Amino acid sequence: MISEEDLKEDVDDLNDNEITLLSILQNTPTKTTRIQKLGIFVDRIMYDRSPDSAGAYHYGGFSDNLDDAIESMKSDGAIVATANGFQLTEYGQRIYEEAKKKETIKAKIETVDEIKSFFDSLSDQQLLKLSYIFYPDTTEESLIKDRIKTDGNTFQIDDLEIITGLSKEEAIERLKKSKRC
Repeated sequence: MISEEDLKEDVDDLNDNEITLLSILQNTPTKTTRIQKLGIFVDRIMYDRSPDSAGAYHYGGFSDNLDDAIESMKSDGAIVATANGFQLTEYGQRIYEEAKKKETIKAKIETVDEIKSFFDSLSDQQLLKLSYIFYPDTTEESLIKDRIKTDGNTFQIDDLEIITGLSKEEAIERLKKSKRC
């Protein structure tokens, strides 16, 4: 059993990537690709930057730091890998709840929760597609980039078509305006 003192120490040691991960995994098992894409958008919206150590990977943008947060939190027993993706353990849920009480972390959690909520209605494919649109430079190693078309304001993945009515610049601006901090 983890003591309250150890729990508070673990909360104090959380970095931005671990806070993002806790919020993304709240209530829902989530696969790595979705975690990575949500992480990219969180960094863009909250910090107006590409994620630290972001680079091209098999499915587009990938953050080594977010991947390190996954491994660290797995080894700490805060998250676990399941057939449906990663999810918070009981201990991870306790960390999340305790972190929400800490003023320096609370606003970050609320903003990540809001960003995640904004993207919740999108399928994994749609979220992947948006990351390809906003970060085309991260698709060079993609295994599926030939299946994804990004022309104008209509975007298509195989038979799935997304009509945004927005240019890339307008969509990014709208995402930035949705942030609270």
